[in-house]
Amino acid sequence: MNRNNNYRCMERIRLYRISTFLSWTLIVIACLNAAFGIALLIKNTEQGHAPDDSFKIVHPVFMILQGIVFLIWGIYNLRKRKFYIEWDETELRLFLPDTKRIEKVKFSDIQSVIIRLFEIELRLIDKVRMIDLNNMKYEDLKKVKERFEKIK
Repeated sequence: MNRNNNYRCMERIRLYRISTFLSWTLIVIACLNAAFGIALLIKNTEQGHAPDDSFKIVHPVFMILQGIVFLIWGIYNLRKRKFYIEWDETELRLFLPDTKRIEKVKFSDIQSVIIRLFEIELRLIDKVRMIDLNNMKYEDLKKVKERFEKIK
């Protein structure tokens, strides 16, 4: 019960400013593009083609490749969206791309904080932790920096 209350008062900030709508749009366009490319390739190869008619093969192959690229791009964006920084009154939780695991840092373990333009350096008791803030929205960047100013 206490654990649930602790998570309710945590504030979460996403590290990447990626639109979910845009990512899903890319994936849908990719699937449609690849499907049309495959259908066009099948149609053109069944009809046969003259040696000087290579566009009938190149165009569908290009559509399929373009669909694959958009699909990879959309999935990549959706995967990046899961990274965040969150905190409550006693601890900081980081889920960052470099470690790909949740790190918990108690505020009492932080010895010093150095705030740079797009980076925060946390000096802990046993290590130094760098947090890259390059891809954050301005409002989120401001919130994170304000929070770390309080810790400082």
